[in-house]
Amino acid sequence: MEKDRIVPLDLGVVPEAAVSGGLLVQSEYSAYFLFNAVRVRQDGQHVEAGTAVVAFHAPLQTRFGHPNDEARPGHPILGRNRQYTEVCEVLASSWLAEIERQNKVSFPDFHYSGVRHFVVALHDSTLECLARGIALEACVESYDAAFRLVSERIYGS
Repeated sequence: MEKDRIVPLDLGVVPEAAVSGGLLVQSEYSAYFLFNAVRVRQDGQHVEAGTAVVAFHAPLQTRFGHPNDEARPGHPILGRNRQYTEVCEVLASSWLAEIERQNKVSFPDFHYSGVRHFVVALHDSTLECLARGIALEACVESYDAAFRLVSERIYGS
């Protein structure tokens, strides 16, 4: 299989292009990503959908920040004619392979079974996450409501 092959994922929403507003909330055991979301209608028009709360199941590692949309063409994986904003998965991830190589120093037979490489491309930044799964938890009206929802999930309040 070709290394670092990108396939789009359909979570029902994509980041809003002008002001994506990405926010990563992560602990050792969970990771949530919030962003201003839009739904893409059948006619291609974007309709505001509120604040998306995306959950990453059993996250292993995240990278959040650079590149933005203008620098993305220089990214070794994401620079290949990608959408302006999108959610996708990287198959045969070289990042995951590197993590496994690092662990083989102490654990020669270790393999991260079931871990996947996800990407959320925003206007001003990019999130990459190695995790066992991804799901849209909710789309709510405001960042305050989204943050409260994430706090409840993390702290069980």
